[in-house]
Amino acid sequence: MAHEYTVEIFYDDSCDVFVGTSDAIPGLTIEEESREKLIETAIEIVPILLRENLNINVSCESVNVSIIECDMNRLESKSIYGLTYSWKDKSHLEQAYA
Repeated sequence: MAHEYTVEIFYDDSCDVFVGTSDAIPGLTIEEESREKLIETAIEIVPILLRENLNINVSCESVNVSIIECDMNRLESKSIYGLTYSWKDKSHLEQAYA
């Protein structure tokens, strides 16, 4: 059974950084200079937080993470990037959304 998680990202004009959070992953708050770096950091941090906070071993279980970018000025969300990552195989499939 796959575990499904969503990471919401937005650009913070006041700090000039991208911010990533998830209500479903306790402790996940990331700030990076670019969207790409934020996604890389999420791939590193998510398995640690899942293991430590939710007792999920990503090397044995399937974990799917979707990245959703929120426009804080318009109060709407759009799916900009989909990521299914297998930490066990060290591989991922990406799909961009229009």
